[in-house]
Amino acid sequence: MSTTKAKSVDVALEVTKQLITLSSALIPLSIGIMRLFPTIPTASIALLVFSSFGFLVSIGCGILVYGGTVSELRGSTDFDVVDKGKIKWPARIQWLAFALGVFLMICALFVTAGSSLS
Repeated sequence: MSTTKAKSVDVALEVTKQLITLSSALIPLSIGIMRLFPTIPTASIALLVFSSFGFLVSIGCGILVYGGTVSELRGSTDFDVVDKGKIKWPARIQWLAFALGVFLMICALFVTAGSSLS
């Protein structure tokens, strides 16, 4: 057994858990920040809904990655599980959905801040 491969699997699982936690925290945080503004444009609400959907997809894919990794480790003796299809694709989708959620949340904040300044 390679300790390098074991460490890489450990880091991958830790990053997956952190993305799940961040996604879970950013949904109420973005709503809480929006409540600070006196008026919220309809565009910001739509962006927040799509942002929350991106975070939810990230959470779901993260759970799939975590479960798939644990499942593959059970049958593996070499820790060579990161390149498996049932782990790789959900992990990519998790990262993309998280990035999209953050981007849309920032856009919603800019739209709201811009409309309250004018």
